[in-house]
Amino acid sequence: MDLTNRNLESWLEEQDKRKFPQNGKVDYYKQYEIVAEYLDNNVHNQVNAFAALKDGGFLTDHGPDHIKSVVRKASELVNTPEFDLEPYEVYLLLMAIHFHDVGHIKEGRYQHEINSKYVIKDLGKKLGTDAIEQRHIYKIAEAHGGETDGKKDKISLLLEKDTVLNCRIRPQLLAAILRFADELSDDRTRAARYLMETVGIPKTSEIYHRYAYSLHSVRVDLEGKFLETNFEVTRDDIFKKRGKNNKKKYLIDEIYERTLKTYAECKYCMRFIPLNIQIKSIKVKIEFIDEYFEYFREPITYQLAETGYPDVNKMDIFNMCPDELSPNGVKLTGRRLKELMEKESGG
Repeated sequence: MDLTNRNLESWLEEQDKRKFPQNGKVDYYKQYEIVAEYLDNNVHNQVNAFAALKDGGFLTDHGPDHIKSVVRKASELVNTPEFDLEPYEVYLLLMAIHFHDVGHIKEGRYQHEINSKYVIKDLGKKLGTDAIEQRHIYKIAEAHGGETDGKKDKISLLLEKDTVLNCRIRPQLLAAILRFADELSDDRTRAARYLMETVGIPKTSEIYHRYAYSLHSVRVDLEGKFLETNFEVTRDDIFKKRGKNNKKKYLIDEIYERTLKTYAECKYCMRFIPLNIQIKSIKVKIEFIDEYFEYFREPITYQLAETGYPDVNKMDIFNMCPDELSPNGVKLTGRRLKELMEKESGG
């Protein structure tokens, strides 16, 4: 997709109405605009307050600016002439981005990805009249986090390809783009900067805002197949631990942990994304700058990527193929197979 000087929203606006369901009878971009404006004015701007009321914490920004950031990162992840999304796929993706965090206003952070279905239902006809379309928007959004039966692998529960209202779509791909774009959007724009510099952030949430504020740049390089992340750390960040839930932690350790999580999300999401838009590695730079804009020590740089030959000794074939090799939780070892054969033959 050629998104030069534009994003997925402006691209969607330019598409021929006949490329969508109902052959042009419904203006899908207009429908998206109505929903996006309604959520921006009535839901997104209330998410943080409701989450704080339910959980007692203080989230980084989940409002309209966060949605714009996720749209921007999703646009960067597909911005190459070597890859295309269909217009209806872009519509579903953008809608799912708008709904992925709205569930916070129901019961807080816990199962917020599932609770988004209540907001979808509340919107009624603003979201169109086709329940099958609403279901796909919900399932794509819901796969961005949480667990199903104790497992985080939710994207694989979606279909690789499907037909909705006579349009071909790729639910796994759309969910992977949303999930990774959301991961890349936890940057400086989400931190409550004024509160950090004045009255302070509640102790249980300090580290989340310090981390977001320290991450000033995230750049997607599709040609080089890498992600570039740049952090800025102060002297205060070096010497002072920040609150994280009921513990305290140094910002540097949080950066290490979070960049590793980003790499894990990258590896996971890339399973469902075509090779021509895959990200293979994450480059990290941490700069140390004092109050006079001077470096007070050399930056830390590292790259997260697969290297060398895979260590087979750390792999467990029964965990990798549980359905095939561990039916009913029993490992199909050589000894087990022998026992089964003896039992079947009456030996």
